[in-house]
Amino acid sequence: MSWRTTSGRAWPIQRRPGLALALAALALAPVAVFASAGTVLVVAITGAVLAFGLPELRAALRALSSPLSLALIAFLVWAALSAVWAPDPGGSFVLTLRCGLLFAAGLICVSSAAGLQPTERRRAAIGIALGGALMLLLLVVETASNAALTRFIRDMNMAELMERTDGVPLARGGTLFAVLCWPALLAAARLSGGRAAALLFLPIPALLYLQPITASVVAIGAGAAAFALVYAWPRPMLRLLFGLLLVSLAATPLLPPVLAATAPLEQGIEYLPLSWQHRVEIWLFAADKIAERPLLGWGFDATRSLGAIQSHVVSGSTLALHPHNFSLQLWLELGGVGVVIAGWLGVLLFQYLLRLADDRAAVATAAAALTCYLVYGQLSRGAWQNWWLAAAWLLAAALAVVMPFRRDAAAVQSR
Repeated sequence: MSWRTTSGRAWPIQRRPGLALALAALALAPVAVFASAGTVLVVAITGAVLAFGLPELRAALRALSSPLSLALIAFLVWAALSAVWAPDPGGSFVLTLRCGLLFAAGLICVSSAAGLQPTERRRAAIGIALGGALMLLLLVVETASNAALTRFIRDMNMAELMERTDGVPLARGGTLFAVLCWPALLAAARLSGGRAAALLFLPIPALLYLQPITASVVAIGAGAAAFALVYAWPRPMLRLLFGLLLVSLAATPLLPPVLAATAPLEQGIEYLPLSWQHRVEIWLFAADKIAERPLLGWGFDATRSLGAIQSHVVSGSTLALHPHNFSLQLWLELGGVGVVIAGWLGVLLFQYLLRLADDRAAVATAAAALTCYLVYGQLSRGAWQNWWLAAAWLLAAALAVVMPFRRDAAAVQSR
């Protein structure tokens, strides 16, 4: 498709959604490493560019009626309703609005990626593979040089950078890479064979181990285990993984009080790193607050307004902006109703992946990426941080590109 002038001559401008997605994947690499909050801009700009193509816009509008979209819309509606009883209704509603805008842009990206023609899909897959390799290269350089490029870009010395980032300047970059490397690895395997993907994967665990973040090691290890298990036994392992997800959603609020009742807090967590000791304190605080309002919760994004925690680990009282646990935050802010909606979304994801179980590499990659994302969500990240939600949409779009790639290639070869 090309634009035409009034004289009938065609302009050399063609609709290339695959190219737009490829460029987004390449741009994501430096954004993830040096300015992780920019993931929101990557989603917004890519969605806006794709929305100019009428087929992509129509695909997004059709996708609104899909069960997954309806579950997400129900979640947003409940979040908006819960703002009414949140401690800061205005702030909660603004956050809901931002999440809604991300949903709109992300849905355009994902539906466009899912509907790519074979040539455009290949172009997008090349961009995803190259973007993953570039992100890996940048993280290796930054790790080896004590974040030299980051210090140069931010115009800071090492002491200033460490103070601004709580001593972990590459934390978000490593987090995003651990999640987004999976579709890049599958793209490399689809394009160049499994050996290329294996070579790309080899340095990843060591690289993440060098980051001073325990959650990264746990996440990549859990992701690799999920990949191996689902690849070997797709349907049984998918049932197991999603069963564990639903159990963790339902039972997480019960865990902190049980642990606290087993042994005194000071004795039970004294051997953990200080950051993890503080997490346990936050989880106990969250569990107590959940017990006060288990059905409706305290309102969307209410955690930051629920008061200070008298900590035994850090000096004085501290305020938790989020509980560092997705399940606890869900119960705390949106109550049992929000948990039911999230469980519904999980069941729909399970049903979708189960339909793809014949493509072992694709479904195992999706399971690995989802496992990584959820491990970070359960141990480290705030559920509604916009850069983290944007990462979820970028992950979904990348998977939508590379998962059907084998079927498209087979269709082209059969012509």
